Amino acid sequence: MRITQKLGVLVAVPLIAVVAFAALAVFTTGGEALQAERLRSLVITSASAGELIQKLRAERSAAATALIDGTDDGFTAYRNAAGLTDRSVTDYMSARSKLTDLPSSTTELLERIDVQLESLETLRGSVLAGDQTTSAATFAYRITIADLLEYRDTVAQAGGASGEVADRLRGAAALTRASEYLGIEQVAVLRAIAAGTLTFSAHQDITAARTAAVEAMITFNTLAPAHWQSWVEQSLRGEHLIDAQRMEDAVARIGPGDPIKVDIAAWNDALNTKGNSLLNAQNKIDADIVARVTSLRDSQRDLTILQTVAVAVAVAVAVSLAVWMGRPVVRGWVDCATPLAESPNTTYPNRSPSSTTTRFSVSSPPSSSPTA
Repeated sequence: MRITQKLGVLVAVPLIAVVAFAALAVFTTGGEALQAERLRSLVITSASAGELIQKLRAERSAAATALIDGTDDGFTAYRNAAGLTDRSVTDYMSARSKLTDLPSSTTELLERIDVQLESLETLRGSVLAGDQTTSAATFAYRITIADLLEYRDTVAQAGGASGEVADRLRGAAALTRASEYLGIEQVAVLRAIAAGTLTFSAHQDITAARTAAVEAMITFNTLAPAHWQSWVEQSLRGEHLIDAQRMEDAVARIGPGDPIKVDIAAWNDALNTKGNSLLNAQNKIDADIVARVTSLRDSQRDLTILQTVAVAVAVAVAVSLAVWMGRPVVRGWVDCATPLAESPNTTYPNRSPSSTTTRFSVSSPPSSSPTA
């Protein structure tokens, strides 16, 4: 092997090691950037799911009202609610189509939601035809909403969110659950109104819904930052929301077997207003989470780009230095090796034969002169 090749190997081995470690660092950072992008897509879809839950909740109460009173106005309101839901379905499906590389459990959940959303038209046709009972119709909506809530609950785990972001996602999901329990209470009272008296089962449903809503709000307040709690408090202020609370308290005081005399329109207006107020706060919270996750994604992406550029520059500098410093070394080795490779009979300037040949002689000791 020539000397230049040997020096090339000596330079290449440590250079390859440095490049390998740098490439590993870039690969790790790039993977984290991809994970941040996946989490962002999951969060955006979760926000769309939260909006859809609220629209389905409103459509469910409109369906119950239409089936109870059977008026044209009731069915018209139901159609209008269904139209608003369809817009949210479109937004949700648009966000959902961008999700990739998900855990199998999340994929199965989303596929189940897809099927349920596709079956909405069939459900609506049955409601408009009067072929559905109130209980069956509201239960069908509840299944879809429950799966959407489950998706919001699992976003943190599916996206590998950090501790802070995971807590915020769970807090936002808890607020949505509180809103859904409000909707369950609304429908339970509507069914009791249709029956004329508050049955023991209906009383249990109403009490359980109110209790679950309180527990969900406790969870929200535990996980939510202060400015989120402020948004919710501000959204629940106002005279109309005080009236809604009064109506809820009045219903809670009705015992099993007692007649329930609540105006359907007033009850729906009160609970829908409260639900919409919670929706406004939820939308602000979801937007805050999206902004936070987007910022983390951008930071991770910038770090990946910076590391890639730094590795490229370091490799270029290392190669340039190796070439620049290696040339004189190679040249020196060549200059030293050339005379050694020449013929031994070559005559070198400024050299005498005695300098190349050493002779040894034995001299006799000097003779002594005879003495007289």
